[in-house]
Amino acid sequence: MMNIDEPLKSSENVPRKKFYVRQRYVLASLGCMGYFLISCLRNCINVTVLSMVRWNNTETNVTDAINLTIEKSKGFEWSSSQEGLFLGAYFYGYVCTNILGGWLGNKFGFPIVFGLPIFISALLSIATPFAAYTSFPLVIACRVLMGLLQGASVCAFQGCWSSWAPPLERSLLNSIALSGFPFGLGFANFFAGYICGTLGWEAVFYILGGVAIGWSVVWIIIVSDSPRTNRCITAAEVAYIEKSIGFTSKDMLQSQV
Repeated sequence: MMNIDEPLKSSENVPRKKFYVRQRYVLASLGCMGYFLISCLRNCINVTVLSMVRWNNTETNVTDAINLTIEKSKGFEWSSSQEGLFLGAYFYGYVCTNILGGWLGNKFGFPIVFGLPIFISALLSIATPFAAYTSFPLVIACRVLMGLLQGASVCAFQGCWSSWAPPLERSLLNSIALSGFPFGLGFANFFAGYICGTLGWEAVFYILGGVAIGWSVVWIIIVSDSPRTNRCITAAEVAYIEKSIGFTSKDMLQSQV
């Protein structure tokens, strides 16, 4: 096995196992999926609310793109102000914790501050139909709490690159991760419209919550706070990352004490 105290000169010299994927790109890909799920959980209600609320008309188009119609004989009798509150509740929580994400990530580690809020958000998503049928204040509380959690997680992930990203690859890795946001926005609208028309609006929250729980399990198994503590990475990749960054990570300083 290669000694990680002998860094390589370039990533091209890093010997890799067969089918080995560099773990910094695995991290970026999981981050992309995490941001994708955050975006989906945030934006799916923009279309889902059309099926949740009772309308005066008997039916309405969900989107012209998929040409679906949804029966409006059933639904919640929410006023327009209640609909607006439901759509905006997420952001009331989001703005309160968004600025704290970086600090929390440094204090507790980005794997926890990014992964745990998505897991809890998944549970809140699954609980949303029950909350909506129980009481309006309860479903609003679910959305506000989801915003509080995700506000911190969005910024916390960015702190990982100080330990994981070689300077010349930092922009690429960050772009891969952040691309999940726009993809999630586009997918959420189509997905919610289709599922509302086939399985019912409740299924939107169940499916997205289930996928987010699955992602959380993978995140917990694979991701670590630094390359040295990762269970899947090779010594060669650790050496390359640490040399590129300059051996300034917290783990390196602790290992020399």
